[in-house]
Amino acid sequence: MQQLLDLVVNKIMEKKTVPAEQTKKQKIFSIIGLCVALLIFGGYPLMNKYREANPIDRQCTIESAEVFNDSSGTGGISTSGTELKINTTDCGTIYVDHSVTPKKSYQDMADELNQYQGQRVTLIFPPFQLPGTRDTVLTGYGYRL
Repeated sequence: MQQLLDLVVNKIMEKKTVPAEQTKKQKIFSIIGLCVALLIFGGYPLMNKYREANPIDRQCTIESAEVFNDSSGTGGISTSGTELKINTTDCGTIYVDHSVTPKKSYQDMADELNQYQGQRVTLIFPPFQLPGTRDTVLTGYGYRL
């Protein structure tokens, strides 16, 4: 009996563990996960570069322009930013927080646009926009006179 027990123990000790192979389903999920990660980390910067390189011009009638200070936050973390707020009659309200217009302060841009109240000015927009947090508001890149 002891010999049989020793033989079984020796066989168990000799047995090597083989790493478990992925099933077909696991491989598919791994590939899908990798593709999603590549789209997120590679696609977002490429999308931003495309948006900046291919702006769309749109004629809008200027009502007013002002510098808008936006601040928000909860739980001790707050964010603030300055934007150019352009009110138009036919394009809605446009917030410019990233300008492709020649380097001017937002106040200088607001003063310049207010000189064109009631007139049509070419505003610059990204080729597509993701839904924003404000109601019926567009995000623009600036203007051309």
